[in-house]
Amino acid sequence: MVRTVTVSVELPDGSQTEGQTISEPDAKRVFAAKPVLGGKYNDSLVMRDRLGPRSSIDRMIAARFELPEEKVQSRKRLIVRIEEVDGQIVELSEK
Repeated sequence: MVRTVTVSVELPDGSQTEGQTISEPDAKRVFAAKPVLGGKYNDSLVMRDRLGPRSSIDRMIAARFELPEEKVQSRKRLIVRIEEVDGQIVELSEK
């Protein structure tokens, strides 16, 4: 069961900046208002989402960063950190 989800960007100098995640209703509004983003085809991964052993789900995370777009585009990687209610942490990142 999900406790928290955070999204960070690692910049070329090695520093990391955590983004502000966007709620599901706000994410729907953002995608509806900005067609260039494409459609919002999946629900957002939110607190209390439950994923059973050896199963998978397809979810989205929307976040905003207080950085110029050029810095975000030139990032080393994007990191999604999921903390479970039992304290286990999973990190997914770009290569």
